[in-house]
Amino acid sequence: SRPKAGKDQVLTAGKNVQVSPDGTEFFAVTSGHVVMSGKSIRIDNILEHKGSVNYEIGNINFDGTVIIHGSVEEGFVVRATGDVFVEGIARGFVESGGNIVVEKGILGTPDTYVRAAGDITAKFVENSNLFSEGNILVTEAVLHSNLSARHNVVLREGKRSVILGGVTRANTFTKLYLAVLGLYPWEGCPAVPPVIILLPTWFYLNLYEMSSGSRAILVPLSIVWANKPRVELPARARIDELFVPGAEVRLPWD
Repeated sequence: SRPKAGKDQVLTAGKNVQVSPDGTEFFAVTSGHVVMSGKSIRIDNILEHKGSVNYEIGNINFDGTVIIHGSVEEGFVVRATGDVFVEGIARGFVESGGNIVVEKGILGTPDTYVRAAGDITAKFVENSNLFSEGNILVTEAVLHSNLSARHNVVLREGKRSVILGGVTRANTFTKLYLAVLGLYPWEGCPAVPPVIILLPTWFYLNLYEMSSGSRAILVPLSIVWANKPRVELPARARIDELFVPGAEVRLPWD
């Protein structure tokens, strides 16, 4: 079948942006960082610090984008509603309403947390906890760390990259694959109850109101969930060393 014709997208003016009367031009009302968020264009304020975040300046809590020409040192906190660009994170805490880009690497402790509403990008990660609503992109290595991404955890250099220690948490399918291999408890996997297939067409949520693509995923997952197949692997093929003591199971609502 022929593909459907595309539709023009209507962009809207966000914070610090004005639009011309005919809607064809957008103007920044202040200097800053251009951000596309969905169908909206906004200009974030920028805080640029030439140096590290330490006792000299204290913590940073900023409404906009933060650029740090240095590291976030031990015990210090950086929070921004926009993106955060930093050379390195050394046992600090960083939280962003956008993306976090670490030019070098993240060297932390079990109490080091890096959270982003967007992607997290770093050269390496060691002894840290990363939480991303998008992707986690690491160039070289992940050592003894917990990584949780709503979408994907990606090692950019393929076979040249390594993950050692800790638990890497990505999406639902990763957990299901591990559960089938007996490497992760089924209790920690999101449930897809088979009864959803039997719901009548008049019910608010029913199989026939879903797209064909969604049905092709949902039905097989419900069958897998109902049977909970398990393949026992030999001891040499297990990954028990990747689980942090006391955090073996992450329930879907955690």
